[in-house]
Amino acid sequence: MTTTEILSLIRRGEGLTIEFKKSTSDITKDVYDTVCSFSNREGGHILLGVTDDGNILDVFRTIVPLTAIAVGRVGPRTETATQDKTQVKPQDRTQVETQDSSLTMQEKILAYCTTPRSKADIVQHFGYSASKSFTRLYLKPLLDSGLLLMTTPDKPTSRNQKYTTVQLG
Repeated sequence: MTTTEILSLIRRGEGLTIEFKKSTSDITKDVYDTVCSFSNREGGHILLGVTDDGNILDVFRTIVPLTAIAVGRVGPRTETATQDKTQVKPQDRTQVETQDSSLTMQEKILAYCTTPRSKADIVQHFGYSASKSFTRLYLKPLLDSGLLLMTTPDKPTSRNQKYTTVQLG
């Protein structure tokens, strides 16, 4: 990008694809926030060393020109790329534990339930918010297969109900 093109961006002012930041030596948190915002939209230009009203400070430069190609590779998607819709719903689960792809979710649940656990404990431990779908997808198949047991099977909807792994051997 040439100096003339940068000056043209400054004259146009801030908008959906242009953001000015006063930062001249340190990249602050709001710069990273803007990078994320641009990644989730159409891309854009962040100009450092330029105040919100377009005054140029000592130094200015384009940091990350987020073109459509960069957004296509970086921006999260919820639908297929042909529909070209960006993610607007925040992530439901945080990923704080090491990902072990060799274990299935059922195996992880069985390992966690070696000590009797309530449904709420299990759902929360695995980072889900909808216990109905979690029950349908994971707990019910494990109960049906006999690998997971209810501690009070005669009262399946009891608030004191807990689930435990069948001890083999």
